[in-house]
Amino acid sequence: MVDEILGTPVTGSGDATLAQAIAALNAVADDHHVWLADTKADPFMQGIRAGVLAVGAAFAALLPKDLADEEMRRIVRFEVRTSAPRRMAAHVGDELWELLNGYYTHKIAGARSEHTTRIAVMAVLALALEEIIAIDNIDPADVFDDYDQYADEQYT
Repeated sequence: MVDEILGTPVTGSGDATLAQAIAALNAVADDHHVWLADTKADPFMQGIRAGVLAVGAAFAALLPKDLADEEMRRIVRFEVRTSAPRRMAAHVGDELWELLNGYYTHKIAGARSEHTTRIAVMAVLALALEEIIAIDNIDPADVFDDYDQYADEQYT
């Protein structure tokens, strides 16, 4: 799943910047507001998922090393799994998502070392990864009111 984030191209021109990462965060927040207005148009939140991928890609691009290098990808996968905060239950549109991403964005903006930037980027990647997993695990029975009736008809 981390490879999916790392393989997502960063939109925009020029080198990766914190401004692009912040723009990706703002875009996914806007997408969430649009989604809330009509959840039936995208019941499995695939638009939000694409936005979260863009957030992860924008922040990953802030890493000082080349992400095309397989060894660097392995290191990022390892760090996201082992050292980044996990199971924060922060979801797009929630106050915790906004607070944590704001905090890590602030840390990156004021970073005086590559280490500080890397730690904050890994934390944002972990948040993005958990949100993607949550979206991928949406149960159709939770989305469709008549799912049980439909499933009964299909399998009887």
